Amino acid sequence: MSTRMTDPETEQPAQQEDRRMAVTSLALGLLSFAGGGPLLAVPAVVLGHGARRKVRAKTMDPRAKPLATAGLVLGYLNLALCAGLLGYVFAIYYQLVAASVALPGR
Repeated sequence: MSTRMTDPETEQPAQQEDRRMAVTSLALGLLSFAGGGPLLAVPAVVLGHGARRKVRAKTMDPRAKPLATAGLVLGYLNLALCAGLLGYVFAIYYQLVAASVALPGR
């Protein structure tokens, strides 16, 4: 099976989009761990899904799929870590508030 895609009307190789969306997803996923947090992780996930959709529709280079998948994984991982950290902070805050309310003499 050939990986070359052709335009059915002209039998010429189909014009494929470049891999910018997938590369941007990967870059944002990496930068989200370098201090961008969820602010960069959300666009990494959105662009990663968009790039994978275009690969499935055969309008983007199939070699972009691993890049888009890596951007997705990094974006989702960063979001999960941020959610876990936020939950931890709220749990600590709740414990401090509960301890201050339970103090005798107040």
